[in-house]
This record gives sequence, C-alpha cells and structure tokens, in this order.
Amino acid sequence: MVRDEQNHEIVCGKFITKLLDHTDPLTYEPKTEIGKRCKKNAQWLYFNGGRYWTGYRKAVPKYSLAVLFSSFLMGEIASSTIFHQMANGCSEPVFQEAFKNIGKDEGRHMAICMSLMERDYPKLDVSDVPTITKQIRAGYLFLSGILFEPPEDFWDIPKDFIPAQRDAEEIARNAGFGIPTYDEKKENWRTAILNLKGVLDKYNIPFPAIPEVGITGEEISDVDMEDIIPVF
Repeated sequence: MVRDEQNHEIVCGKFITKLLDHTDPLTYEPKTEIGKRCKKNAQWLYFNGGRYWTGYRKAVPKYSLAVLFSSFLMGEIASSTIFHQMANGCSEPVFQEAFKNIGKDEGRHMAICMSLMERDYPKLDVSDVPTITKQIRAGYLFLSGILFEPPEDFWDIPKDFIPAQRDAEEIARNAGFGIPTYDEKKENWRTAILNLKGVLDKYNIPFPAIPEVGITGEEISDVDMEDIIPVF
C-alpha cells in the first residue's frame, strides 16, 4: 500500500511538472487570475493537511488495527470509486490510463482493509465501537476536502476557497480531464458511504449521520482532532 501511494505521488508530481513547467505548485508563480486563485487554494490545502498530519501521528499509537482500518477503508472506498469515475469521464489518454491504474490500486487497498476487518471485527472490543462511529464521521469531514468540498466548520479555509475550486474544476472538466460535477461527487460520496455502512452493519456498529449526502444515523457533534485519525 505504501509503495502504491508513493507511485501515485510520483504520478501527480510528474503531471504538475509537465503542466506547470515547474516542480512545485506552492512556489510556482501563476500567470493568470485563475492560476493565482488555484495556488492560494493549494496553499490552504497544504496548511490543513499539515495540521491534521500532526493529529494523525499522535492518534495512531492509541488504537488497534481494527479501529485504524475503519478510517482507511472509508478513504479507499471513496478514492477507488472517484478515480474510476474520472477515468471513465476523461478524454486525455495519459490521464485516463493513470486514473484507471490508480483506481485499480485503491480497489486493492480496499480489499486489504476488508480482509483485516473481517478478521478483527468479530472479536472487536466493545469499547472501540463508539470510536469507530466517530472515526467514520471524521473521515467524511476530512476526505471531503479532497473528494468533495471542504466543510467550512471543520477545515480552516477562506470564503473564496470553494468558488475558486468550482471555477477551476469547470475549466479542467471542459479541457477533458474527467472532473466530476458537484452532483456527481455528492452521489459518489453517498454510494461510498452506503457501501461502508453495509460493512459496519454486519458487525452491529452504529453508523454516524452524514446529512451532507442525505444519510441518517447517530449524531456526532464532538469531532476532536486530538482523538481521531484523519485519513491520509
């Protein structure tokens, strides 16, 4: 899994270098107004990712693999779905192939997570159950910053972040990069979350409410970054 994710990072880096003729989006000097807005968004994503990475490192030693993989599975289900979706909608052959292969990798990671959960969940300590429910809600909030739109009450972003993201995605979509629309991303999230709910229901683990995509469940209002594991 680590090898695959490193490969994904290399692919993204090569795309950035080729399209920007520069190795680093954070130090690149945009020549257009939309480029400047996108760079600002990238800086905010980097800042939030760094903030949550600190919480991630603190949280990992606290929990069993069963708890950890509840978070990881959510990320793998969502990412495998969206990368296949992007591959199907992309008209640029190189990007289409990359998205297809990344989606295949994420599907394999999902299978690994499922195998570990099937092994460990039947003997899950009852004290871990509320933590898993909270992890799922936290995972949605964190991953929405990448796979949907970042919730402003959880992510530290300026008011112009989401308008800039939507404008940039529209340009990329029209250029043939297969970026899903808002409604398509929302449906992708809903499908992924319902698939995860099907897994947890088998083990009688309460599922959190995800009202942003129309899913009811246990209300979780106290997501604390000190206690949860963001999905990386």
